[in-house]
Parts: sequence; structure tokens; C-alpha cells
Amino acid sequence: MRRLRRTHVFGFLVSGAAALTAALSVAVLVLTPACTSPGEFSNDAGSCGPTASDPNNCGSCGTVCPTTSACQNGTCEDVAKNLAGLRWELPCNNSGNPCTTASGASASETLTANIAGTTGTTYNVTLRFRGVVEPRTYPGFQPGGAQGVDPDGGTNAQYFVSDTETPSLSDPENIYAFVIGAPPQTYYVNSGDSSTHYVTPIDYEATVPMQAGTMITLTANPVDPYEWSNEDMSGNPVVVPGVPPYPEPYNGQFVQMDVVSVEAQ
Repeated sequence: MRRLRRTHVFGFLVSGAAALTAALSVAVLVLTPACTSPGEFSNDAGSCGPTASDPNNCGSCGTVCPTTSACQNGTCEDVAKNLAGLRWELPCNNSGNPCTTASGASASETLTANIAGTTGTTYNVTLRFRGVVEPRTYPGFQPGGAQGVDPDGGTNAQYFVSDTETPSLSDPENIYAFVIGAPPQTYYVNSGDSSTHYVTPIDYEATVPMQAGTMITLTANPVDPYEWSNEDMSGNPVVVPGVPPYPEPYNGQFVQMDVVSVEAQ
């Protein structure tokens, strides 16, 4: 009889524990919100979120957009695809140093492109600038907030500056301008010392805001018929890894812009 009673008591404890577990499970189910609105998903934290704009759950739970795309109306859209791989190029016409380029407006290279996206949306676009340039002094400049892509700080990230003043054409060094229509911004990618009579490499990233549909303008202006050829302070050609015509040096100066990431504000 004593053993029987003990068995009954143990069975009661087991049954009670099972009932408590079941009750807790019901409570958890009741506390988890049901995502009934169209275009919402239930995440692991038990809350609802929009699939129309979440780059980690774009259109459906778990659909992750590439870093160069933004989630627009439930679809991953490469809004900055028109900017990828744009290049300023000012080639040399001979082998001298300085070398000659075409003079006047005919020598300037101007490229334009538009960012896509949803009307009214502003995107934070991270761009990578690589190339070979001669430094130029820009009076009144402000640091543009560029960051090096390497742990050592990258290559000449301080060259990326913003400036509202129009560069003086009395300084013959090349002007490399990057202009965003909206919100209005003007940047230069080769800010340094105009008395540096040789070229230097650049390799850095910068994040800038751009409104959907705005125009981007890149201008390379040699100012006069001359520029410093592709030789560093030691007289050696500068080669930029991973950028054409790598592994050969470019005959002149250039800047290539690539898209690293896009994020809607």
C-alpha cells in the first residue's frame, strides 16, 4: 500500500508538470502577435516587420538583398547600378613629364548618370574611389569623411573633400569633381598640395546621400595642356591593383568609382 501511494504521488507530480508546460505553451502562443497585415512577416523575436522595405526580409521572410541593392516594394533593386565602374580619364599624348593633353574645354571629360529608386527616398551610397591623380589645393575645403578600405587607413583618404567654392583656373593642376544633384553636394577626389609635382595613388571609400532620380556628374578638367605623367616621386609608374589596365600602369591619370553598398534612409 505504501508503494502504491508513492506511485500515485509521483504520477500526480508528472501530470502536474505536463499540465504546467502545456499552459506555458498556450501562453507563449497567445503572446506571439499574428501578422495579418499584407506585406508583413513574423521574425524570430516575435514581432512583425514590413517585407516591402526590409533588406533582410525583402518580399518574404529571409530574402536578403545584396549590399549594392535596396528593398523597394518587396523587390531587391540595384538603385545605383548606373554609377558602377564610372571613370574619369585624362590620358597622356606623349612620354614626357609633364606630358601633354588636349587643352581647353575639349580636354575635359564629363560623365553623367542617374540613381534609380523610389521617388522621395534618399539613399546612403557607399562608393570606392581608386586611381592615379596629381594632388591639387582646394581652398576652403571640408573633409569629405572618406575612409580607407584597409586596416592601415587606405590610400590618401584625406584627398576626398567637399567644397562650395569654384576652383580657380589660375592653378594648373587637374580638377576631379564629383557633383550630386540632390541633396546638392560637390566633392573633389584629389585634394592635396598643388606644389607636389608627381602623381599619387588613391584607394578609399566614402558614403554620401543621394535622392532617387538625382543626377550624378563626374568631371575631369586638366585646366591647361599639361599634366604630370604616371610617375611617383621616385620616377616609378603607379599601378592600381584590380583596376584596368592592371597589371600595366595607365598612361596618364584616371579615377574609377565603384558601388560598395546602398541603404535607404
